Amino acid sequence: MARPVASQIVTRMRTNFLANLAGTGWAALLQLVFTPVYVRLLGPEAYGLIGFLVLLQAVLQVFDLGITPTVSRYVAQASVRPESAGDARDLVRTLELAYWAMAVVIGALLFAGAGLLATRWLHGRTLPPQDVREALMAMALVLAVQWPVAFY
Repeated sequence: MARPVASQIVTRMRTNFLANLAGTGWAALLQLVFTPVYVRLLGPEAYGLIGFLVLLQAVLQVFDLGITPTVSRYVAQASVRPESAGDARDLVRTLELAYWAMAVVIGALLFAGAGLLATRWLHGRTLPPQDVREALMAMALVLAVQWPVAFY
């Protein structure tokens, strides 16, 4: 099979760059257009709770510490070396158990702290503290389920 020449590679890179730029620009435009609609429909405090969920998701991504892409790379390398299959399987299983344990801890801490967060940290004026607490408890469950999914 012939190797692509440098000009073909540059053309593909340029096309990929422009496609990624267009996709990112489109996502940013949609966010700018629909944010006022969401705020009008939900109210500023409920929309703020969604922002809090997004913040928690971003913080949890930091706790991944690059493990997910590292494991993906290791498994890809091991897939071409049959003698490494057992090691890759053991590594993935070990980290899978660790991720699920972390998910339980994250969910339990957020679930247990929902009341304190609702009354002491997030001071709502239009939403009752009980509603904020319930929303935070739902967020805890969502985050606990989403955390290990990122590993897969």
